[in-house]
Amino acid sequence: MTTIDSGSYIAASPAILENEIYVGNYDGVFMMADVGKAEVVWRHAVPDSPILTTPALGSQVVVFGPGQAGPLHSAPGRPAGLDFKALDNVDSSPVICDGKVVFGSDDGRLYMLRMKDGAPVWSYQIGRPIASSPLLRMVWSWSDAMTARSMLWGNGRR
Repeated sequence: MTTIDSGSYIAASPAILENEIYVGNYDGVFMMADVGKAEVVWRHAVPDSPILTTPALGSQVVVFGPGQAGPLHSAPGRPAGLDFKALDNVDSSPVICDGKVVFGSDDGRLYMLRMKDGAPVWSYQIGRPIASSPLLRMVWSWSDAMTARSMLWGNGRR
């Protein structure tokens, strides 16, 4: 078993892409480690903010919420145009879908931003802090559903 020292307590699950592990720690350090080499490749400090979210991995981008610091960040070496600050803490893990990122905030809003420039697409006020992660559902057409059904059950067998 490989052990890599993160330097502090880890409060959220890591995101894994091949041999790369992306994770933040309670001291506000976001890092990428190479599992094959059992070493931290880079670290990115977010001052005065424990990282309590699981990062979201997109095509050539990693996004994470830094808790008390408020804005979403993109990881070094995998830049996104995110420069958005919610009205309160971001303890909700972000989700990336179709060139957008969705996350909740302690300000009681669910936000959707464009990945390329961080511009808000929409936000929805639910009236209470959001610390859980959003779940996005794909909508299929009837033909997509039939294709998935035949893939799952084959020739009528279950």
